[in-house]
Amino acid sequence: MLFTREPHITDKLTCILELRFTPSTFQQVAKPLLALLASTTLVHSPHASDVRALLRLVWSCPLFFKRTMDCLNDPQLLSDVKHDSAPHFAALLLLLVKKLPSVVPLDDMCYDLLGRFRDWGHQNLPTTSGVVAMLNEAMELCEEFVPSRAPHDKAIGPRHDNDKPNVDDIQVLPTDDEMRCAEEPYLPLHPDSPSDAGAHVSFHFRAMREDALAQMRRGLQWWLHPSTDRFVPPPRHSDKPRLNVAVQVSLRQVHGSIHKGVLFQVRGPQPWPHETKANLTALWERDRRYAVGSLVCIATEVTMSPEPDAEPGGDAFPRRAPLACHSLVFGTVAVRDTSLLVDPDGFCISIKLIRPTEAPRIMRAMSHGLNVLLEVQNSFFTGYEPILRSLQAHDVAPRLRECLYGTDPAATWTQRPAYLTRTHLQLQCLVHPDHHHDVNLRQVPAASKDGLAAQLRAVMDKLVLDASQIDAFAAAMTQQMCLIQGPPGTGKSYVGTRIVDGILAQTGVTVGPILVVCYTNHALDQFLEGLLDDHIVRPLDIVRVGSRSKSARLDECTLFHLRKMEHFAGPTRLESATHGKLVRTCRDIEERTFSSFHQDTALAKFLQWLAQSKTESFEGICGPVDDEDGFHVQGGHKAQEKLFKKWEQGGKGWSSTMWKMNKPGRQALLRRWRHEFVETCSRRALHDFDVYQECVTKAAEIQTAQNLRLLGRAKIVGMTTTGCALNQELVRCLAPKVVLCEEAGEVLEAHLLSCLTAATEHVIQIGDHKQLRPLVSEFKLSIDANNGFNLDVSMFERLVQT
Repeated sequence: MLFTREPHITDKLTCILELRFTPSTFQQVAKPLLALLASTTLVHSPHASDVRALLRLVWSCPLFFKRTMDCLNDPQLLSDVKHDSAPHFAALLLLLVKKLPSVVPLDDMCYDLLGRFRDWGHQNLPTTSGVVAMLNEAMELCEEFVPSRAPHDKAIGPRHDNDKPNVDDIQVLPTDDEMRCAEEPYLPLHPDSPSDAGAHVSFHFRAMREDALAQMRRGLQWWLHPSTDRFVPPPRHSDKPRLNVAVQVSLRQVHGSIHKGVLFQVRGPQPWPHETKANLTALWERDRRYAVGSLVCIATEVTMSPEPDAEPGGDAFPRRAPLACHSLVFGTVAVRDTSLLVDPDGFCISIKLIRPTEAPRIMRAMSHGLNVLLEVQNSFFTGYEPILRSLQAHDVAPRLRECLYGTDPAATWTQRPAYLTRTHLQLQCLVHPDHHHDVNLRQVPAASKDGLAAQLRAVMDKLVLDASQIDAFAAAMTQQMCLIQGPPGTGKSYVGTRIVDGILAQTGVTVGPILVVCYTNHALDQFLEGLLDDHIVRPLDIVRVGSRSKSARLDECTLFHLRKMEHFAGPTRLESATHGKLVRTCRDIEERTFSSFHQDTALAKFLQWLAQSKTESFEGICGPVDDEDGFHVQGGHKAQEKLFKKWEQGGKGWSSTMWKMNKPGRQALLRRWRHEFVETCSRRALHDFDVYQECVTKAAEIQTAQNLRLLGRAKIVGMTTTGCALNQELVRCLAPKVVLCEEAGEVLEAHLLSCLTAATEHVIQIGDHKQLRPLVSEFKLSIDANNGFNLDVSMFERLVQT
């Protein structure tokens, strides 16, 4: 954080980067700087915006990279220094490519440097250094970002504006053009296990996104089709999804939240128009429509009356579906306040767009005409969006990638976790309390799974594990990838708690917090309670992330509870000062800019603009302008608004040209004026929207840093798979070396991938693929449909069958 606040630090770093070092001074200048820039402290920092600013400064000094490469090529530089600095230099280049995707991968200098450095690595470094692997990964990313380096067939062209060959370029929320596309989306088949990791990530991103959006696409193309009678619901057993529809929706105001960003409050008619306020409160609390995180669509300028079907002879396979609306605007529900839902005259919700820069489009689109709010019933986009975003930023260590997708995963599974280098383990924790003095397992040979299992079986009658559990435990302690399968009641969860006990018992091993991930909140509560029941950890050693725990014993372990405790450190002075400044900036923008879009003041603001920019027309409607202030008409604001409303509705006035216009002419002119007004307001507001969003991002980084300090003290961090995806930045900064997944047979592979980071060295999956499979919404994507997609095959099942 100091980097962006203290200019002298920036100046000092710039001087170091521009220093003309030579092979004789490389060790004193460049070597420590490379080690700092490639350090895990920087890579996993929660202050992502500051890290990006630092990296932009580093990349702006090309001579630093040239001199570093020249020194590595110079025979005068000691070989030990080369071998120590080369991994840091490669890690820095890879970090630059990943963190500055709109700058570094597009630079030919970067691509050339990577190629030269890779050639040097092949000639001068052992294959075990990992340098060439990092450079290959960086070059592959550059080839993905630059079209000329990633050629593909363009004979047909994309289906729509969001049809991209690289999943990183696909917008998670749908676009207008995408939802109008009548062609099926591109969906690759489920790749075979021995295939490129990128192919697996691409498949899961595209298939999960289709699972999330297919019903919305079908629903919009049916309900908005010109020939559809929208007042007749579809047959119950048709493939048309059930929709929540609100007609005559209006934009009420633009407001903001330091936690959620720029929001648009929309108002729609009450679904239960004749109920009392008390009944409405009960109905809205019970009803699940417009839940926070739900995907909604606003269709603007909708034509409600159905039109006859097109005459035969037209295009039998159109690329675009006809929709009876002008545009489609997509967002997610951000605020669902019951007090704003129970007004008998209408309900209000706040939605968040994918980018605040789309504000002009939504305000322009909703400035006139009939607007409709649509949502697919019981479709929870909040469970998809964070997973999809995490897949776009997916990054795992090369060793783990080989375990998951390599040509011979079994061979790599048997490698020991990188943090467990010792060949003897401290396993006294497995001895039954009654035999604690009879058996000594403080130095157990553990060179292999079979060897460790044999040692433990020799004293099995004095341990807390049976024979099958010993095999599972031995596999988990000696393999970087471990699958534990068994039917219900065989003690899988119990052996999971003992594996955690065994890992924590290794003194002198730096493992950090163990991330425990479960599919359901109930399973997570049970597993964490099991750790407490067996006295493996204390409550203070556990942090349970998420607010849906039903266990009273875990109340004091929740992140929410710990943040309120006095003995846990709160924000630092620098964080408090920065957060206060961010809040003040946001409030200024809310008062200066957002207030101009409030429905209650919209007409006054519009007339003020009209008096200034269309003075002659304004005077023709409302009379002469008061010369003293330039826009107030004689009689005051109320008289001005009343007169203008009369003109808008087609009433009669004096004999000016404006009052002689017929009503359709007035409406057309007013529509053009409102477009101009919205464009003018939007252009002024765009900068403030960007600043507001930057403040929200910075505030989130400060919150992540505070949460990270709490999690860093724990031995166990527990999350559900959805919670893990929702807290992706926190998981990335926590960088857990060990990830243990319960109910792995019920977890979609994409969910588990979102829990793995570049720091993960040990993955333990516990489950039973012969019981329940993961759930998918679209039958065509399931294994039972026999289409080859097999989205509901978990990573656990895929690896078991490999």
